Amino acid sequence: MRNKEQGSPSSQRGLSSALEAPGLGSWGQGWRRAGTPRERSFGTSALGVGATEGPSARPGCPFPGPAPAPESSRLPDRAPSTCSAAGSGWVPSSGGLAGSGQGSQAGSRAESAGPAGLDGPETVWSRRPGRERHRAGRSLRRPSVARASPSLRGGLGGPFPNPPGRRAARRRGGGVGGGCGSPAESLAGECQGLTGLPRRDPALLFAVTVIGITVLLFALKSKNVMKSHHITLQNADTKYPLPLIEKVMGQPSPSAVRGGQISHNTGRFRFGLPSLDHALGLPVGNYVHLLAKIDGVLVVRAYTPVSSDDDLGFVDLIIKIYFKNVHPNHPEGGKITQYLENMKVGDTILFQGPSGHLFYHGSGKFVFKPYKTSEPETKLVHHLGMIAGGTGITPMLQLIRCITRKPSDKTMMSVIFANQTEEDILMRNELEEVARTHPTQFNLWYTLDRPPVDWKYSTGFITKDMIKEHLPPPGKSMLILVCGPPPLIQTAAHPNLKKLGYTEDMIFTY
Repeated sequence: MRNKEQGSPSSQRGLSSALEAPGLGSWGQGWRRAGTPRERSFGTSALGVGATEGPSARPGCPFPGPAPAPESSRLPDRAPSTCSAAGSGWVPSSGGLAGSGQGSQAGSRAESAGPAGLDGPETVWSRRPGRERHRAGRSLRRPSVARASPSLRGGLGGPFPNPPGRRAARRRGGGVGGGCGSPAESLAGECQGLTGLPRRDPALLFAVTVIGITVLLFALKSKNVMKSHHITLQNADTKYPLPLIEKVMGQPSPSAVRGGQISHNTGRFRFGLPSLDHALGLPVGNYVHLLAKIDGVLVVRAYTPVSSDDDLGFVDLIIKIYFKNVHPNHPEGGKITQYLENMKVGDTILFQGPSGHLFYHGSGKFVFKPYKTSEPETKLVHHLGMIAGGTGITPMLQLIRCITRKPSDKTMMSVIFANQTEEDILMRNELEEVARTHPTQFNLWYTLDRPPVDWKYSTGFITKDMIKEHLPPPGKSMLILVCGPPPLIQTAAHPNLKKLGYTEDMIFTY
């Protein structure tokens, strides 16, 4: 059933033809029908066609103004300076109706006089300013009358449709998507949208969003939050059985040990982690304990892996095997090393850790914890000295790899590596490669008990002169690390360091 306010078909046809009449041009597209009985009750029929000259024209307004209406019938202006003209799109808005109870829709709908003679003397034409999207530097875009729905409903807002969502937005203040009181407000970008907030440039909002997401992702990556690696050593007091997946004895293994070499009495043992996504979870500077029951006795030994948490799915250990009846002072040999040498692929051994009192946080920052409950002590080191003997090179190698892997870490390193023979030097290829690629950051020096004829390095035990020549002098920003067999630590390293003035806080022994 047609709405009574819709009008007859002839009046509709008259409306369409009138809007296309000569002289109106595109201005006619901006006029809306508002001749309802309720509007007429407000006395809006007194409004007429605006004039470009005469008393009705206002200074500073480029559009023709309406004929003045009687004071009793004129609606209150929300923006007195607003231009009110036929086709201008800017009309006085009734600011007192929104929220005051005087009609639900008139509070934010602007009204102005339309072209005379289109639909009777009492016809008033209303334009909704919120329909336009006014932007600085662009002409006003007027919606076409052809977009109006044929389903018209009456009311103070006129016969054109007025969705409930937009009606609610008007009650909150401002027109539909607009709320501009004047062209100056529109050009200044101060119009308010549906939410009552100032409009923002979509391109600017998009750029800010992209920058924010980029910064967030970078922060998460820096903190390793994005990494989904699982940690094997979850609890330092728990023992984790790990299977042997590969064993290499006394021969080079460049594919498994990065650029390194193992000697004739040394083995590389690779143990598998719970999955290929697992890392061992060992902080740089720490070590693990291996536990095995041998002849009914639980034997525990500490070892530093040569792999790191960047290696997923496995952990590598390089261990020197001490066989029976080789060394006169140790006729039984090494219990845990011989146990490892007899292991077959698939056999398991218990790992426990992390253990240790030294933690390296990068860029020369070392943290010491003498006991688990003690407060950490921090020291910033610019030059790191290392004294290693035999397999004591493994904790040094852990630090060397960590420092040289990051170009931003400028910590200097000097190493004295003691062995019995040239064949006993572990990881020689990798150490000399680091010395070649980092000549100003890494200094390497050897000493052998039984050197070859053409040996160009030192011979014999580590001496005071050797330390003075190849390691950093005592100071606040240096640190000496010592790891090796007891004779090297007790009879060579510690006594000579004390003679040269190194204090206890300058020396750390694994």
